[in-house]
Amino acid sequence: MSKDELSAYYDAGGIETLDIIKAKLTREQYRGYLLGNALKYLCRANFKALDGMARDLAKAANYAAWLRDEVSLENKTIDDFAAEQGVSPLTDASDLYGTWPGDAKDGLEDDVYEARHSNRAMTTTGWREIFTRLKQEIIGTK
Repeated sequence: MSKDELSAYYDAGGIETLDIIKAKLTREQYRGYLLGNALKYLCRANFKALDGMARDLAKAANYAAWLRDEVSLENKTIDDFAAEQGVSPLTDASDLYGTWPGDAKDGLEDDVYEARHSNRAMTTTGWREIFTRLKQEIIGTK
């Protein structure tokens, strides 16, 4: 879905142009891009007819809001994000043990933990075995 409903062509192909720009620029460059576009639309709005002026002011407001969001994200902690979602941040991964569907103590959690934290490469077959076991626990198939 486009960040700007009146310009849906910016997300043609399934990716928003603004997301591509953000991915290719440093944080500082991206902020400059947002600020520059906000200023551009503010400066040219006065030279347009009322409908064009309103559209440019809306675009300037969008860029200013995106810049505000970028700046406010930098100061957020994991606790802030958790509070916004109404959850508590996970402080100990072992709290997840035993929470798989079916709550079977068959060693699956230990195997997943080992696969994710070991320094060895996991083969496709190894991952397939883990996912098959997980699927069996989730939907009860054998």
